[in-house]
Amino acid sequence: MIFVRRYKSEVNIPIMKHALVFILFFFFSLAVSGQEHSTGGMVEDYSGVNTKDSDEKFPGAKKDVNLTITSLRINGFKFEPNGFGTKVSSGFWGLSFGGEYYYKSNKFIGLKSAVATDFGLPIHTTPDDVSESFYTTYIELTDNFKFGRWYFGYGINYARNSWWYTDALDPENVISIRRVNKSFGISTNAYFQIAKPFFIGLVYRPTIFRVSPVTDFKYEHLISLDIAFKIPLICNEL
Repeated sequence: MIFVRRYKSEVNIPIMKHALVFILFFFFSLAVSGQEHSTGGMVEDYSGVNTKDSDEKFPGAKKDVNLTITSLRINGFKFEPNGFGTKVSSGFWGLSFGGEYYYKSNKFIGLKSAVATDFGLPIHTTPDDVSESFYTTYIELTDNFKFGRWYFGYGINYARNSWWYTDALDPENVISIRRVNKSFGISTNAYFQIAKPFFIGLVYRPTIFRVSPVTDFKYEHLISLDIAFKIPLICNEL
């Protein structure tokens, strides 16, 4: 099967760099804003980590269950396709579905499956028929805790990282190469609640131990900015 993408993925690397600067500035602004409003929205009770403002918008109670959906991703990739060295790219689009189970009012287990690509912008820097494409699917299990409107998580993942190269300059001799790495790694995330059901977050998902096509230690990663939507399925009293 020949996979032809019309826009070379590397043209989005400057976009990704600017996006990461924006992300850092955005999180810094949120933190400053939270400090400015802390005297009016905080409950003077340090027995727990929840604030009045956060609990009213999205409370957490033991045995709560939530459905989570994320989308609108900005993705950065670093892959090591077997025999082709290091490949990097950035782009857009991703989707995930998962669930959360609160085992404490401020701690929960998360299970998620996701897909991310480097779908890019229509900017021509190379011939249309020469292209690279990055694609990953993964499943992860994380332990998470909430602190006011902030949510942090860490855990493990299993990923399938795919890289395609297509050279169709000569229609009679199309070159199509695909490499897929199957690996285990760690997952980390940080989210900020921007509205009752909506969260903005940064995900860092490196893989370290490759099990296919060879068994070795090989570092790859996905870094994503996404929007999460949480739907309560089971709600208990705080």
